[in-house]
Parts: sequence; C-alpha cells; structure tokens
Amino acid sequence: MNKTVERIVNLLFDNVEMTEETLAMRDEVMNNCQDRFASLVADGYAEDDAVAAVVESLNGMDEVLKDYPRKQAPDAGFFDKDDAAQAPFEGTTAIAWDQIRHLRVNVRSAEVEVSETEGRQTVEVQAGSHSYIDLRVDGDTLVATQKNRAAASEAPNENGLLGSLARLFRGAVSLGDDSCRLSLGLPAGMLESARIQTFSGDVAFSLPAPEVSIQTTSGDVDVSVASDGTKAAVGGERAGKMTVVTVSGDLDVRGEFARADMTTTSGDVDYRGTADQLTITTVSGDVEAESCSARISVSVVSGDVDLTLTSPGPAEVKAASVSGDVEIRLADPAAGACASFRTKTGDVTWHSGARSNPDAPVRLDISTISGDIGIG
Repeated sequence: MNKTVERIVNLLFDNVEMTEETLAMRDEVMNNCQDRFASLVADGYAEDDAVAAVVESLNGMDEVLKDYPRKQAPDAGFFDKDDAAQAPFEGTTAIAWDQIRHLRVNVRSAEVEVSETEGRQTVEVQAGSHSYIDLRVDGDTLVATQKNRAAASEAPNENGLLGSLARLFRGAVSLGDDSCRLSLGLPAGMLESARIQTFSGDVAFSLPAPEVSIQTTSGDVDVSVASDGTKAAVGGERAGKMTVVTVSGDLDVRGEFARADMTTTSGDVDYRGTADQLTITTVSGDVEAESCSARISVSVVSGDVDLTLTSPGPAEVKAASVSGDVEIRLADPAAGACASFRTKTGDVTWHSGARSNPDAPVRLDISTISGDIGIG
C-alpha cells in the first residue's frame, strides 16, 4: 500500500462522520486509488506522476462528500457530562508542580497558550459557564481536560496538596465564548514532551521542548520557539521534534527543530526556521516557507508552493504540486542547483541568473501537473 495515496484518501475523509456507509465508501475509494496507483506504476509511470494521476481521479469527491454529516465536537463519551459542577476560577496564580515533565491538553473550544516563564509555573483561566478545565497530575504528567459542567453532585473527595490545587484550578470555560482561554507558563527546560488537542480552539505555543505534538480540527496554530531550545541532538541527547496537524486551520510555525512535520487539509502553511528534516503536506492550502533545512519535502495538491532557501546548501528539496505553481528561491542563485523537473503542461523558468548546475550543493526534485515551476 502506497503511504502517500493512503494519506491523501484519509485526509479526504478526515472531517466526515464515519458511519457504516461512509466507512465502506472510504475503503472502496482507498482500494480503487491503491489499485490505480499500482497499475500506473506497472505501466511505467514514475511514483510521483502516478500519485498525481490518482489525485486527479478524485476530482469531484468533495461534492459527493459535502452531503454527508461532518464530524461534530466530541460528545459525552469524551467530555464527561456527569462531572460535578465546579466553582469558577478566573485569574492568574503560581503552581508548585516542579516534578512535571510532560503536558497533555485535550480541550474542545478553549484557546490554548503555552509559553515560557522565567519564574514559577503559572496557570491562567478565563472562565465561562458551560464547562470547566480539569487540571490534574498523573505521575510526572500535567493533564488539562475540558469537561461539561453539570449542576448535580459534589466532586469526589480529594486530599492533600494536589487535591487542593486540582479543586482550585477547575475553572468554568464556556463552549461558545471566544474569550475562553487556558494559558500555561512553564520554565524552559522543564518539559520533555507536550501533546495538545483541540477541536475549534486556537493554539499558541512558544515553549522549547524536545517533542511537541499539536492537533486541531478547525483551530489555527501559531508556534514560535526559541532556536536554542530545540536544536538537533548533540552527543546523544534527544532532538527537538515538532508535529502539527490540522484539518482547516492555518499553521504559522517559527523555530529551529531537529524535525518539523506539518499537515493540513485546507489550511495554509507559513514556516520560517531550520530543521534537519522539514515535511509539509497540504491538500488545498498554500505553502510559504523560508528554511535552511538539510532535507525538505513539500507536497501540495491544489495550492501554490513558495519556498526560500536561506542557506546555500547542502540541501535536498522535493516539492510536488498537482495544479499549483512551485517557486524556489535559492540562497546563492549564481551557484545554481542540480535540478530535476517533471511537469505536464506547466512552464519551467530560471530567474535572476540562476542556472542548472550538476555540481551544485542544492539538489531539487520538483514535479507538477499543470502548475509552473520557477527557480531563482
């Protein structure tokens, strides 16, 4: 099974409610696309061209799927409606959880901000009336979960310092109020990992951490991380890895990472930074990036790609778009690039004195179906 084809089909159905009918439809589309890909490769097509042909065969599927129910916010199985009503908490205070090494945030509509603080850890909750944020400690992990409020029974008895802190920070957060917000301030070097999931809430993240995963459905994601906190591994230490996935939200990422992976279905991607390995995948969004990464892979179906290389190399760049244009700006146009192009109906243009040079440290592999390619 080709992984790129699998990812494209899964993204196509990502926001569709999975009933027996839609699940059967997805499986049928998956099988047809995989069979078509295998057949094209067997007929002598390059894999990129075979993938592009498969994508073209999916034209019109959006129209088919728009009549099917879309995924809704998680229900009571995810956010427990039987939780007791809690007194609202609003404001900022310090917390004393010095043993925290991991962060897990799972909210529905609340905005989430995680930032670096020079002092003690802080929590800020802007509260509403329909749900609350439950904060608890599970070993060395701080867990923040958005839960529905119920005007029923009392909360379970909690003893000790952690119980007191948990009761203090259970704040009401409205599901429909744009002012709802969960803000965490933590010292640099404290976290080893962070995983943040939201449905419609935006995420702002600016704390250096070795491994960060952010996933939203319709929320925008803004990442801005100081470079010295997430550089590649040296002497066996863990390297910084940033993974961001969204369906319709836009991604704005700044920083220096060992690896950065960004995936969106219809959102745009704006990246500025460095990564040993940079991967950007989108179906219908545009990609704009400035990077001196050693290995870059950008895959777009219908959006444009605008990539600026801020280092003369060495670098390996692979960019593919079905119907969008691909523009590559070299840090040293005079040195040129060792380039390979594939396009059906688009034009290839060298700009600003740039030239094809088989000995150049920058190696380009660029493919489009109907988009133009520009190098300069």
